[in-house]
Amino acid sequence: MHFGLASVLPAAGGAVLLGVRWGMSALAAYLVAVNGATFALYAWDKAAARRQRRRVPERLLHAWALVGGTPAALVAQHLLRHKTIKRGFQTTFWVVAGLQAVALVAWWRLARGT
Repeated sequence: MHFGLASVLPAAGGAVLLGVRWGMSALAAYLVAVNGATFALYAWDKAAARRQRRRVPERLLHAWALVGGTPAALVAQHLLRHKTIKRGFQTTFWVVAGLQAVALVAWWRLARGT
């Protein structure tokens, strides 16, 4: 609960700020905020792992990917070299990414009317 709340509030505030202050569309502001929060959680978890501190739950990392943070999760995994070897984590991550890809294609086809 601690990490969930600590990540949602700044992301929501960031989305509102991006939308109101800089005039971004709601979708763009949402995606920037979600991806920023996702990357920050991966960085926090990597630092916690190095210091043997309390870690970010994997289900929370997956939840942020699921709600739109997949690009940042992928970048964070490779830049930070974090969560790239753990097979179970990677399997869940790629299932989430695959579901998002299918949903995006379906949405795009519906929007085009085909």
